[in-house]
Amino acid sequence: MTSSPIWAQNARAASAGRTRPGSASRTWPTARSARWGGVETTANDYWRWVAFLLSAWPARDGADAGPVARATVREIVRGSNFTEARMRPPSLGSACRQAVSYAMGWSVVDDCDLGRVVTHGGGYPGFGSIVMMLPDAGVGIFAFTNRSYTGAGQQAWRALLALREVGLAPDRTEPVSTGLTAAYAAAKTAWSTGDPQRAPLAGNVLLDRDATRRRADIAALKANVGDCSMAEPVVPISAMEGSFTWTCAKGRVAGRVQRAPTPALSLQVLDFTPANR
Repeated sequence: MTSSPIWAQNARAASAGRTRPGSASRTWPTARSARWGGVETTANDYWRWVAFLLSAWPARDGADAGPVARATVREIVRGSNFTEARMRPPSLGSACRQAVSYAMGWSVVDDCDLGRVVTHGGGYPGFGSIVMMLPDAGVGIFAFTNRSYTGAGQQAWRALLALREVGLAPDRTEPVSTGLTAAYAAAKTAWSTGDPQRAPLAGNVLLDRDATRRRADIAALKANVGDCSMAEPVVPISAMEGSFTWTCAKGRVAGRVQRAPTPALSLQVLDFTPANR
């Protein structure tokens, strides 16, 4: 597994008979009367399940270990309705307007501090539970409680915020792929020669802005910034896209390059603009 799930919970399964004071003891319904499925689990089992889910990120080449493909697992975060906006509870820190979608049985939250959070909670008389995952960090946390419908959601959220604050849950660093390296080299060639057509351009690029205008744009920018060593590395956004900033004799250049999804190298984005100091 590539993930490092974090769990802190007694490995014993909670008893269904422990409920709120004054409430009646409840047990699981029999198979004859139940209309839903259920799985009894322990923390020692559940952390393995969370680790399996997290191992689907990031998208990458290589053999799948199963039992299903990583791409199939990542389908759980695909939104199945409209995204809504809501304010994060004040008890969880500074003001933050979150974007929330309901995905394939999971809530997917875009948070100001944690980034993408994938979470699900539930309960039954005598039980409560919550699981939260940061797929871009490879970190998950969950809690099982033995009180009715007590999911410990705020406690789990605070724990993730604390881990992020002390540097124990950073987002993974995106590696520079071989394809992105080749795309960046093509961008350097286009800049050095002043001719974008020296790079393998996808069909959309010159339709967006023709070659004559692009050559003029590069020439004007070169005149303003002077010579550029182009020694700075490309910063990956994904395996196919990256940004870069060059420090030149009289100014700075910001650029972006993105491969088209084709087997042969072609660029569907090739941009050079003045960079703010």
